[in-house]
Amino acid sequence: MSISWIMGTILAMVVGLGVVVVGMACGQDSGVPPTELPGAPATLVQPTPTPPIYAPTVVGWPPEGDIVHRIGEYGHSHEPAHHYAANPSVTEQIYESDAVVRASLVSATGGILRFRVLEYLKGSGPNDITISAFTTSRDTQYDDREAILFLKTAESGVAGDDSGNGNATASFDFTKGRYDTYRNGFRSGYAINQRNRAWMPATSGGGASGQSGNSGATEFDPGAPAPGRMHDPPLTVEQIKAIIAWMSAQNTAAYRECVKHAVSSEDNYRDWAAYYGSLNRPESEREIVSGGGAGTVAWHTDQEFGPRYGIFSVEGEHAALFSYSYSDDDDNPRNVYSSTLATTRPLPAGTYKVTSVSVNGHFIECNYTPPEGYGGRLYWTITVTAPPGTLHEAF
Repeated sequence: MSISWIMGTILAMVVGLGVVVVGMACGQDSGVPPTELPGAPATLVQPTPTPPIYAPTVVGWPPEGDIVHRIGEYGHSHEPAHHYAANPSVTEQIYESDAVVRASLVSATGGILRFRVLEYLKGSGPNDITISAFTTSRDTQYDDREAILFLKTAESGVAGDDSGNGNATASFDFTKGRYDTYRNGFRSGYAINQRNRAWMPATSGGGASGQSGNSGATEFDPGAPAPGRMHDPPLTVEQIKAIIAWMSAQNTAAYRECVKHAVSSEDNYRDWAAYYGSLNRPESEREIVSGGGAGTVAWHTDQEFGPRYGIFSVEGEHAALFSYSYSDDDDNPRNVYSSTLATTRPLPAGTYKVTSVSVNGHFIECNYTPPEGYGGRLYWTITVTAPPGTLHEAF
């Protein structure tokens, strides 16, 4: 029960860079032979995935329906109620940070936190850093632990420390979420159970001596489940390094744009989970007539676009009986093109379950696949009916 689809998706992707998308390009057979149609006994029992742990929805908050998000140049902007319901993810904090460090606290007084950096995971700088942040009425129970810090470079930059010994000290601020429109129940702050969670302590005490040591087995706590947060598992330094390596694997405009879209996709996923307290599972139904032959269209859309063509596949109980593919009349994926869910063989009357999966063209450059429950998946119940006046197909 201690898994998170968000971090699981990112970490699986960075470990198997280039494998995830390729795997999804192929239709996934559920283990049910094509000849096994509705009504026949199942030969294989599919295991039920362990669900992620979601925070409870805040009762009565925010109101259902569209909300007015902001007033801009073109007037009011109306957005769904779940938008901006989640606080930043670890992935977003990494993306928005100039530096990510493993560090230990030296002192906290006068609105200044002083840390000794044990390792720069992202960015670079001196071993001694200061962070401007409130130091009174704060949670001190993690002060003796190593921590992962998400940092933005302060305007003061790097200077000699105030002891006069000439050592360089870098000045930082804690990284905040990209949006000033967060609407859930966490109060502002940098601790793990506050809005921005920019100070992520080790799950166990000790390790704050300032020695580099072996951090390979140390896990860092992303915070307890609460309204507005999924229960992410603790993360090791190596897992955080893997996310950073994925983000910086290529320094091209296309790759950077892909990472940006991936982080935004995760934000949307978390917003939904924080607001509704459950996985987003878009379900739809279609009805087709039996006897139509292979290629009978169950669903068609003209909404796919991107710098590349998307990758389309099918999953589920009857995946072998359906195909999901794209077509285009101008060979330009940046224009609207078509995607179609169709049968692969004539189907007798019955009820069929299948999931259509599309990886948006924006995500292919950096091998990102949206987590289950957000983006690219539709869960279909397709009913095949016999034409009027047709004898029962068993005859």
